[in-house]
Amino acid sequence: MLMRHMSADDKIYICADVDCDGFTSAALFVNYLYKWNPTIVEHNLVYDFHLDKTHGIPMKQIPKDTTLIVAIDASSNEFDLHQ
Repeated sequence: MLMRHMSADDKIYICADVDCDGFTSAALFVNYLYKWNPTIVEHNLVYDFHLDKTHGIPMKQIPKDTTLIVAIDASSNEFDLHQ
């Protein structure tokens, strides 16, 4: 799915929890994508963290033109929202 969105030049939003494993997993993921395709990261990727110590997908922070949301170490209990 990620490859399809990257190939289509879609906007991708990455959110992560504001704790040690959230920051670490988001950094590893973004760095991996950058090594694989720097242009996608520089132009099509928005990454953000929660504004406070909440969990889940911060729907109000997601840009309107986003096509794919990647929730790294976040949102594991939001099955209905994932649908």
